[in-house]
Amino acid sequence: MRIEGESIEARAARLLARLKQEKNILLILDDFWTRLELSDVGIDLDEVSCKVIITSRRLDVCNSMKTTENMKSTKNIEVKVLSNKDSLELFRQEVGDVDSDVLLKKSEEIANECDGLPLAIVTLARTLRNKDKRFWDAVIQQLKKSMCGGMSPVNASIKLSYDFLKTSETKLCFLLCALFPEDHKITMDVPVGYAMEEDLLGEVESLSEARGNLHIMVDTLVCSGLLLKGKDDEDEFFMMHDIFRDAAISIARENRNESIMSAGLGLQKWPKLKEPGKCLRLSLMSNDIREVPAGTPECSQLVTLSLAKNMSLADIPDGFFEGMKRLATLDLSNIGIKYLPQSLSSLNNCLRSMYVNDCTKLQDISVIGNLKTLEILGLQSTIGILRLPEEISGLRNLKMLNLTDNWNLKCIPPNVRASTAVAGSIC
Repeated sequence: MRIEGESIEARAARLLARLKQEKNILLILDDFWTRLELSDVGIDLDEVSCKVIITSRRLDVCNSMKTTENMKSTKNIEVKVLSNKDSLELFRQEVGDVDSDVLLKKSEEIANECDGLPLAIVTLARTLRNKDKRFWDAVIQQLKKSMCGGMSPVNASIKLSYDFLKTSETKLCFLLCALFPEDHKITMDVPVGYAMEEDLLGEVESLSEARGNLHIMVDTLVCSGLLLKGKDDEDEFFMMHDIFRDAAISIARENRNESIMSAGLGLQKWPKLKEPGKCLRLSLMSNDIREVPAGTPECSQLVTLSLAKNMSLADIPDGFFEGMKRLATLDLSNIGIKYLPQSLSSLNNCLRSMYVNDCTKLQDISVIGNLKTLEILGLQSTIGILRLPEEISGLRNLKMLNLTDNWNLKCIPPNVRASTAVAGSIC
């Protein structure tokens, strides 16, 4: 079920009401790092008949739940690593048909190197699927080398899968996914903009062609075990496991990728950046930042900036963007601003993708009309906009305009309709 609501309290009440309608429920709460009061999120064991399984990598979190109200009858169960036999069975299941006695023997060697860790086994198996003996030998050699250097089996397997990706574009696509927070469900529309500005998608003539090229890269990463794919109702998404995200951030640092991936860290202030003049990508998504610097940050080389989901951010100073002469992708979705800063106009020769989805307080977007290079504009659920300003019709390069769920919007300039793919148009 989809749990909706403005506040935690509203979502908790909705969940409790839904649980009361059922009997004999098993709830699985995955990957906890801190103690949770179940009643705070709508799971009141006095009122509903259910059993709860909580998974965590930390024993102290499991023990702390025993002191939680109505959780006295609990039992800790350690999930042990796989035996050698089970490791080999999982590896062979994931690697597919192996018709050589030599490769069958190497399967056992690789499975044993993974120390019974399913994530490492599956990642390596998918990397080796349909590959020849020389490829297997290279992987075994690199795996042993990495682990001799102190790298864990999981991180070694992830790094190997990354290293053996065929194109630099696919490698960079993997690293860009780490700009999003842990467990974030990534839909295709936003990454298309991120990828276009990095020239990952080649020479494309339409947005549908760009999406198609991105799908190919994502499918490659899914087949390699580096990304996960899923579906919410009718919407497809992909996501990155938190361990893979940590590995991607580490790889980006090693490669001097000039990316700062600080999404979902609970930041309340604009971070101090080391060598901001060298930073190409900055993700501060899903934090609690309440104000940004009064002047422009010293990020003259910045290409991608995401401040999305900082809902307490109510104002961006007028001069904020003046020094960002290379900024190509800007994501301001789901923040509390009413007006866009005038310094957006200084991005008129560089900005290609801009997202202000779910900015429910935003009222005036006329300054966007100055962004002559803009190709993608996301205005989904920006319900404070009553009329799309005429200035938008002057954006001759605009290829995609998302107006989904803007039920207060009364009119779209006709010139916008003629030249742009409009999602969710209403008049």
